[in-house]
Amino acid sequence: MSTIPIPQQLGFDEEETKVFNELTGRERRRFDAQPDNNSKIAFIQAMVEKEKSWREKSTKVLDPEYEYVYGIVTTATDWYFILHSTETIYCTSKTEYQISLTEDALKDSTELRKNVKRILEVIVGLLKDSVSASEEPAN
Repeated sequence: MSTIPIPQQLGFDEEETKVFNELTGRERRRFDAQPDNNSKIAFIQAMVEKEKSWREKSTKVLDPEYEYVYGIVTTATDWYFILHSTETIYCTSKTEYQISLTEDALKDSTELRKNVKRILEVIVGLLKDSVSASEEPAN
């Protein structure tokens, strides 16, 4: 007997499926705790909107007219990515980027690897942006 994947059961589109597949352990527990399918769908849609909002704000701030600097603050388990521009400061939320260093996480490293990969993807993106910004001719 095969089981239908949750994204397919709930009718997620491609973007919602991607967000679902990238949920951290804590986010997945919050998703699982939702009382019904409608609440689970709303939870994922809110996560999609949060990610879109972050991307849109980042794109607006990365306009060549703006000056900005990135910051990374970590406690080793919690990671915060900060963008300080001429207009404002943006910061990721506490639950967005976490690495669980519990014994269980170290025994089964699947979740650990997934979270480390997400954090490294952000860092690589920041580095790429810094390199492309430094290659642009000065006005």
